[in-house]
Amino acid sequence: MNRCLICGHNSPYRRLFDIPDSQTGEVFHIGQCEACGVKKTLNMPPDLDRYYRSSLMRSSRNPVYSCAKRILLANEV
Repeated sequence: MNRCLICGHNSPYRRLFDIPDSQTGEVFHIGQCEACGVKKTLNMPPDLDRYYRSSLMRSSRNPVYSCAKRILLANEV
């Protein structure tokens, strides 16, 4: 049983598909809440640092890039 962090519904997430990480090759499972339809990584590791070591998310960019990144991350949440 998983509690959905968006709607609070208690039910197992329906497994939709598997997707490999582009850098490590590790396979992650994507699931969907049966009540609200939000999707999430089911086997999300507690520490994501190793997946973003060489990512653009770590590099500093101009103010327009930073603003766009904040907007995209806010929409994702």
